[in-house]
Order: sequence, then C-alpha cells, then structure tokens
Amino acid sequence: MDYKKTILANGVRILTSEMPHMRSLATTVYVKAGSRYETEKINGISHFLEHMLFKGTKKYPGQADIARAIEGVGGQLNAWTDQDHTAYWNLLPFEFAKRGFEVLGEMVFSSLLEKEAIDRERGVIVEEINRRYDDPPSHVYELLIGLMWPDQPLGWPIVGSKNNIQNIKRKDFISYLNSFYQGNSIVISVAGNITHQKVVDGFGSIFGKATNGKILVSKKAYEVQKEPKKSVYFKQTDQAHLALGVRGFGNTDPDRYTWNLLNCILGQGMSSRLFLKIREEKGLAYHISSHIESYEDTGALIVHAGLNLGKLEEAIEGVIKEFKLLRDVIVRPDELQKAKDYLKGAISLSMDDTDSVSGWFGRQELLMPEVLTADQVIKKIESVTAEDVMRVAKRIFINKNLNLAIVAPLKDGNKLQSLLDMD
Repeated sequence: MDYKKTILANGVRILTSEMPHMRSLATTVYVKAGSRYETEKINGISHFLEHMLFKGTKKYPGQADIARAIEGVGGQLNAWTDQDHTAYWNLLPFEFAKRGFEVLGEMVFSSLLEKEAIDRERGVIVEEINRRYDDPPSHVYELLIGLMWPDQPLGWPIVGSKNNIQNIKRKDFISYLNSFYQGNSIVISVAGNITHQKVVDGFGSIFGKATNGKILVSKKAYEVQKEPKKSVYFKQTDQAHLALGVRGFGNTDPDRYTWNLLNCILGQGMSSRLFLKIREEKGLAYHISSHIESYEDTGALIVHAGLNLGKLEEAIEGVIKEFKLLRDVIVRPDELQKAKDYLKGAISLSMDDTDSVSGWFGRQELLMPEVLTADQVIKKIESVTAEDVMRVAKRIFINKNLNLAIVAPLKDGNKLQSLLDMD
C-alpha cells in the first residue's frame, strides 16, 4: 500500500491512499497538540478542546447536528487526545466524502466554543476523571506514567485535574487553538475509494484557512531516575492491578523495530512469554500483556496485569524474571521468527482496512522522521537478529529503569521495593 502527498501553501499536509476496491472512506485530521505541550495551569486543555469541537459550528450549531451529518448516512465520527497529538476522525461511505471533509473542517475552524457549552462540558470531563479513578487499569497506567516522568508535562494526566477543568476559560481555548492548530502542525490522511486530487480539492479551500505561524515545540522529556521506584494507591478492589514499566526509545531511534519485536516476544498474544509463564503455567493472572508507548524523544515498555492480591509478589518476581531472561539469554531462532511473523501478519491485515491505513500514514507523517510503507517496515522487521534483541534488552532492563505502580487494597507496599531487582 502506497500513498500520495501534497503540501498546501500554508503547510497543511494531505496524504491519500487510494483503495478503489473499498466502499468506505476513512479521514483523520492529526494536529500536533497534546498534553505534553501544555503548561501546568492549563493541563487538560488539549482534551477539553477536543470535546468542545463537537459541540457546535456555524453550519452545524449543535452536537446533534454534527452527529446526524455523519451518522445519518451510516458513518462514524470520533476523536482522541494523546500526549503528543490530537486527532479527529470519520468513516463514511465513499460517496459522502465531501460531507465528511466539510464536517471536519467546520469542527476545526468554525467551532462556536460557546460559554454555556463549555460550562456544561466541565461536568462531563469531571465525570470522565472520576471514571478513571473507578477504572483500575486506567488509573494504574496514569500512576505509572507519572512515576516515570515526574514533574513534567509528559507525566501529567491527559484529562487534566478537576481544578484545572473548572478554571479553564473560553479565552484559553481560543488562545490555544490559535497557537497550535496551525497549518504546519496539521496532517490530513485519507484512505479509501477516492482519488488524491479529489481529496486535495475537497480540503484545499477548507484547510487553506489555517494560519502558518511559528511551530511550537514540546518540552523535552528529562529522566533523573537513579533507582527503582514504586507508587501504591489504596483502593478496595477484588483484584490487584499492576503496571510495571521501563523507559525505552523515541520515534527516531534505530532500535525501535527491535524494541517492537522484543515486546512481541514478551507480552503480545496468548503465545507470548508472559501469558504462557504467568497465566498458563503459574495461574497468577487472568489478564497479562505488554505494550509500547512511543514519543518523539522517549518511550516506555509497560506490562499490565490484573491478579489476586495474594499473588502480587510472585507475579512481580515472575515478570522481572522474564525481563532478565530476555537480557541474559539469547532468543531462540524459532521464537524470534514467530514474533516476526506475528508483527508482519498484523501489519499486512491492517492494510485491508481504510481506518488503519489512514492512521498508518497520517501518524507517521505527523510524528515520525519518515513515512514508510508496510513493505518497508516489514523489511526492517525481517532484518532484526536475536543479538539485536538481547542488545536492546540490555539497554532497557536495568535496575534504575524499573517503575512499579499498583492499585489494590494494599496498605503497606514497602516490602515490594525489594522485589525491584534486575541484578
């Protein structure tokens, strides 16, 4: 699957993947604006603004009008905010492409941002924050990220604090919108049954409205950790929720493909080491897996598990043992090939889906040093050796890089500190 690219005069980048055999059209507008670009006073504004762009525009004055424009023809509309970007997305039958473009353009450039709507939405976001505290997997993830990057934007919660949400004003939204939603910070990625020129023509007049000012950069992540760290949050739950993480690499690091293979071997799927050892062999957890978070300048490998409180210490020891094995014992050729086949297969299957293709090219254009096709990435995955996996494991699995977060009915977590030992 290949792509075409056009850059508008104001810096907006438009990428298309023409898939004429499909009946759907996926469009994603990426903006280089997220929680790591915020100040402490307005932490949460990126996510709050994402909500507000659904509340009404000049042409679609209410949330229901926006929703009906897309859902009325069987389509879907959504958005998300991350640490390093915000994205707005819709999926439509291809014959309604013009409507999809128009709705996204209206949301980004013609949102009303009415004071009454802002005040109503404060309560919605406060409830979203409350829900995260009631959802241990989400809460333990936020605890871990805050532990790994303390006192800096990358470690702050994307949704912000209740106090901030109550105090962000309309003028703050307008200032933030004008500062970050600039032409050179916007990428539009479209995949489906449409030609590149039709996309450029459709978006040219809409997104040509974006100004092109100074590119604002995020504060570089800094790491001062000198020993393993833990954070325990007491909550009366039926399970102990564990997140064990190590910092890794950013989007530009040449080891990122090896890192993804290492993560696959460790905790992706029911044939991964963690699943087989921790769940199947020892019966310590119902759910256990690992995933990677990757940013411009840093990243994290995170293991999450939900388990019986009485199994907590044994599970931590078991996960760390698997870290050490990857670091100290070379991966068998058959296991490495299985991980390669897993990743290559997942990539190949995603290329049959317009939504995945739109995300594949758009996210790379916004956040990566270069845009690679699926075939190019597969080639890089194939070139990784067992020695590469061990070398990368030695880079990340070290004592001072260990971080543990727990949400559980645990009053004293001090004895867990002694378990955080990679020597």
